[in-house]
Amino acid sequence: MGNESLEFSGFEDVRKISTLLSREYTYNFLKLLMNYRDISASEAASRLELHIKTAQDFLEGLTELGILEKKSVKEDKRPYFRYSVLKNDLRINLDISAFSFPGLDEFKKKRIREIKESGAVFKEGKEMAIRAVTIFKGKGRSRVSNRINLTHCQGKFLFHLPFPTGEPMAVEKIIVKSGLNKECLPEIYDIVQLMIRNKVIE
Repeated sequence: MGNESLEFSGFEDVRKISTLLSREYTYNFLKLLMNYRDISASEAASRLELHIKTAQDFLEGLTELGILEKKSVKEDKRPYFRYSVLKNDLRINLDISAFSFPGLDEFKKKRIREIKESGAVFKEGKEMAIRAVTIFKGKGRSRVSNRINLTHCQGKFLFHLPFPTGEPMAVEKIIVKSGLNKECLPEIYDIVQLMIRNKVIE
């Protein structure tokens, strides 16, 4: 058993270890692993009253993440695996600032306007702002709608979005016209990208 800590920092690895740790049987399973020199899936399943596949999947998941090691052994000429703890100090470190939108400086210069006859419905609120946008997809009975509730920043920005008949305007100029500041840029980026994908903004 190694004393070195094992750190999980990438989103996928954090998601995987968090999923395993959230199982209702995880606490007892880890106690079992720490107190047995090694154990097989069938032994663990019978000890914890789990289905053998459940125990097998859990052990394999921990092995894939480098927490356990498995060794192939033979008993009555039938091979199977035994699992033991490889790392007993687990650290989870997720920096969510890495999820910030990229390319915001370039986005500020992008010239945009509403697309003619997009079919979207803008619901006005108070203080020169859009409260919500409803986007429709499909036709006839298969037509579905998606109502998007807007933040204060997004609502003010879309209220000042140029009409289809107007000239496209740079995002940063619309922000100034809306009386907003640069802190609103990530929220605006998100709603603009969504509306571009849905052919509401060009």
